[in-house]
Amino acid sequence: MGDAGLSAVREKKEYEAIQNLKYLQELGVELINENFEKESRTVAISLRNIGSKAALNKLEETSKVALKLLRELSEKAFEKKYADTLFSLARALQEIGKSSAKAGLKLPSKQAVEGLEEIGLKAVEHKMEVLTLWSTLALGEIAYEAGKKELKAPQARAKAAREAIIKAAEAKAFVTRAQIELYPQLICDTVKSFGDYPALAPAGYEPTSEKTPKANEEFTEEEFFKGESENKAKE
Repeated sequence: MGDAGLSAVREKKEYEAIQNLKYLQELGVELINENFEKESRTVAISLRNIGSKAALNKLEETSKVALKLLRELSEKAFEKKYADTLFSLARALQEIGKSSAKAGLKLPSKQAVEGLEEIGLKAVEHKMEVLTLWSTLALGEIAYEAGKKELKAPQARAKAAREAIIKAAEAKAFVTRAQIELYPQLICDTVKSFGDYPALAPAGYEPTSEKTPKANEEFTEEEFFKGESENKAKE
């Protein structure tokens, strides 16, 4: 799914890539409406792949459309309270945001941040702990990548969005600041258990011990996600 869109991105055929994104989004809405949650996650992965590759290839309009469609899908997923689908959508926004920052694309970086803030704040409202934690981690990564490219506005926006989610979570006595600050380090510590994935540590975060792998500045999760769609297909 999404192969046509990826091919269009590689060939820099932006119109075709955007049409593929729109088709995928329509399919995603239909799947969510018909209660096919697992299948809707595959759509999120395809949108992520196309949007991220488009950003890295500086196809700004394609990446912007992907972000817009992901945000629209997240609204539908929240209506159904599909936590797994929302997690995939958040990760899609995260990857496109990071790729946009790496490519120096200010507007898509900002749009990804706005989408993650929306998801994070709604996650707090619906008391979805993992989604809340991941949203703040993702915003921290985008802030880090934006800072490396000296994209001051997206970096500041990402930091402000992360802080807004933290304050909302604390106001509801749901997740504490300490938990949110610890979450990326826990992932770094967990990564050391996977010998085949030594670089799967969130960008911009320090490990909690000397034995933990250093955070990978080029962490894209592509290796990790490669098997996700394959596993879904087998199911």
